[in-house]
Amino acid sequence: MLPWVAGLTGLVAVAAVVIGMFASACAPVDADDDKAINVELRLGEGPASLGARLAEEGLIRNAAVFRVMARLVAQPQRWRAGRYRLSRALAVREVLAVFDEARPMPRRVTVPEGTDLAGLAQLVSKEGVGQAATWDALCREPARFAEGRPWLSDLPEGATLEGYLFPDTYALPDLAGRAETLIGRMLDRFGQVALPLLRQGTHGLSPRAWLVLASIVEREAVLAGERPLIAGVFLGRLEAGMPLGSDPTVEYVLGFRQTVDRPLTRRDIAIDSPWNTYRVRGLPPGPICNPGLASILAVRDAVGTDMRYFVARGDGSHVFSRTHAAHRAAVRAIRNRQRAATRD
Repeated sequence: MLPWVAGLTGLVAVAAVVIGMFASACAPVDADDDKAINVELRLGEGPASLGARLAEEGLIRNAAVFRVMARLVAQPQRWRAGRYRLSRALAVREVLAVFDEARPMPRRVTVPEGTDLAGLAQLVSKEGVGQAATWDALCREPARFAEGRPWLSDLPEGATLEGYLFPDTYALPDLAGRAETLIGRMLDRFGQVALPLLRQGTHGLSPRAWLVLASIVEREAVLAGERPLIAGVFLGRLEAGMPLGSDPTVEYVLGFRQTVDRPLTRRDIAIDSPWNTYRVRGLPPGPICNPGLASILAVRDAVGTDMRYFVARGDGSHVFSRTHAAHRAAVRAIRNRQRAATRD
């Protein structure tokens, strides 16, 4: 055999081996495993970073081969950030086709009733909707969202979107602009569900005052059946010119929720703030959270009562009292039971 023929034969053999290895690396990890696995394509992420993560998660065989195939047969410039559904039964070309289609799964974000702006910032960061700092900045610019929502122009100077981001479950299509999209949808939901009700007025309260009181009821109440009674207590205190004395308003200033191990102290409730309803009579300047419909309705349907005080038992329910002396007695009894339970 001529030397050049032998050399050519060797090259062909090597090429065949390389092609075989490349084809093997492009094959499904497990053609029989079609279990769906959700993968997040991050904003601005390209084939190199994505391929490394897919290989680490066992969805492709080789990250380097994925990068090469992406250059040869895919269009990474069309990729859209978001969540995609893959499986180990997909070959590399099929995986790339999923991202080329640029149709991420809608992401569902559930916002619980009573979440405040700080809690929402943590939630959207955890859910990949946006950075907490960006969310906070957006929520401090109501005018940014006023187009098509003229009622936002009526907010007092310096007001945030606290109270107006309606709690619900929202589906978002992709990552691009997702924070602003979510805020817009929450405001629109507020405009559809809460605003028409608030504009009807109740108990002589303006729409914003009603919303502020509803936010306090939302944070105070645990049991649904107690909401109208708690609202009635606060309305009675307002009518009598008494401070509301609501712990959640102080918690809002301090940025934490009290617990049995860390209750509010006398120093806490003495903090100088217009939101501190132990020191300031009347309602605070704005909502302390984003209340749900149940708490808004509880203010409208408040129970007429001569109760002026209540204290949490620790199981979600409250002890209601007519006089300060009876209230102090209830507080002592509950604290004694809590101390006894701790010793046991």
